[in-house]
Amino acid sequence: MNTQPTTFEVTLPEELIPFLNKISGDSIDQKVRVAFALNLFTNKTVTLEKSAELSGLSLLDFMDVLEKQGII
Repeated sequence: MNTQPTTFEVTLPEELIPFLNKISGDSIDQKVRVAFALNLFTNKTVTLEKSAELSGLSLLDFMDVLEKQGII
């Protein structure tokens, strides 16, 4: 499995910005990673541990995000 990050440009509608601002992260890249990991976890595509890893957060920090988002 490739563990090196892949960089690409994504154009997002302006309407998504308020939603991204509600997600933990210091940069737009981090916020998108967390949002994607949240989606994978809530759809039961990956485990909690894998979601935390994909988000770039520690397991405890990812669990805090889940709690803040009202998921757990």
